[in-house]
Amino acid sequence: MGSFKKPSPITDGQKLRLLVSFHRKTLLTRDQNRLAEMISQEVKEILGAERSTIFLLDQIAGELYGKFALGLNEPHLKALRFPVTQGI
Repeated sequence: MGSFKKPSPITDGQKLRLLVSFHRKTLLTRDQNRLAEMISQEVKEILGAERSTIFLLDQIAGELYGKFALGLNEPHLKALRFPVTQGI
């Protein structure tokens, strides 16, 4: 069995610094794809998570799909589709 090391939690002060830093970066970013990638990365760091995924809604297909997934490779990202009635 592989060893799993849980990320150490960050303090409230560190979270606040990350949020302020993130806010500054987003003010300078106009590309929506880059902004979504930045949001995913910052949330991952703030929460101390291994992965993060941003899901978007495909209204025509009635599905949620993973658009940005840190910690997953491309084939796994393409497989992240769920009917909106199913949930994640």
